[in-house]
Amino acid sequence: MTSAETIEQYTARQVPLVGAIEGMVFQRSLAGIRPAKAVGVSLDGSRTAYTDESGYYRFADVPEGIHQVGLALDELPADVEPTGSAKSEAKVLARSRQRIDFNVAPLLSISGKLIVPPGISVENVIVRLQPTEHYTTPDKDGGFAFYNVPEGVYEVVIDRATLPDGISVTTGERITLQVALDSATQASAVFQLAIEHHEKPIRRIMEEQISVGAGQTGQQ
Repeated sequence: MTSAETIEQYTARQVPLVGAIEGMVFQRSLAGIRPAKAVGVSLDGSRTAYTDESGYYRFADVPEGIHQVGLALDELPADVEPTGSAKSEAKVLARSRQRIDFNVAPLLSISGKLIVPPGISVENVIVRLQPTEHYTTPDKDGGFAFYNVPEGVYEVVIDRATLPDGISVTTGERITLQVALDSATQASAVFQLAIEHHEKPIRRIMEEQISVGAGQTGQQ
């Protein structure tokens, strides 16, 4: 300490030039906004803080200067995805706090089943999720599912060209579903398949010869 500086100035000079970065992670859904807990936030790719029950995270003792802050994408819970920017630049000043918030959206699932007559295999039937480009095939019991689906309205569609020969969908080849976080039940699409029964066309054959039978009178 020099003779010209006060004890307060000397003490301030000895304090490390650090600040803090803090913020919230919100989950935004059709039902509204709520805190996102247990979401990792990365600082310069070297430190990770996780949100608490209220969605709050904090980095203490951050050196003064420019830092990169973002969602820890490799550690995100499987049921959410980032919305908006997943990273930001923070300028930290000594003994100050910098706030940066992030947003995530819920990811849900759609389940379904193809109900088929005994002995019919549907493991090669293609089921599409429109308007996305996702598709899947059922298991041996006819069950199928789509995962990591954002909220919204979708159509689950049976690809007619992949149906086994002689099989048709009696419930219609398209089912529209509303996928939402707070839905009372999980979105599900059930298709009923049946064996087609075609009546053979009746062929009328003209007789070339008139047989003597009932209603005919012979000459005596």
